[in-house]
Amino acid sequence: MPLIVVYNLTNDELKDAVTIEKLERIFSEVIEGIPELELNKDQVSFSFLQDPSVETTDVPVTIIVELLLDKPKRTSQVRQRLADKIAGAFLSIRWNKGRQVEVAVKRFNPSKDGFCSRSM
Repeated sequence: MPLIVVYNLTNDELKDAVTIEKLERIFSEVIEGIPELELNKDQVSFSFLQDPSVETTDVPVTIIVELLLDKPKRTSQVRQRLADKIAGAFLSIRWNKGRQVEVAVKRFNPSKDGFCSRSM
């Protein structure tokens, strides 16, 4: 149920559906490639936020993994590996060469932090 939020892509990058689909695919592959996370690609959501002030690739891309439920196997080492692999996956895309990326993986404990999921 983690949510991967990507900040500071340019408007041109955000308009390209192929780019967005590729990012979703490679991030999902990273998630599935870390067995300690016990997640599959269908359990991951994505949000690519648009900031009209980002007009150049000189602005670092920030990727935040939210709502990663705190579980015993999801140690700080596993979260660091996830951050490193997401950064590497982002930079592996040809058009991202030379781009700066920052990745934060945040723990989430619904019993301590509050959480609600509903549908009608």
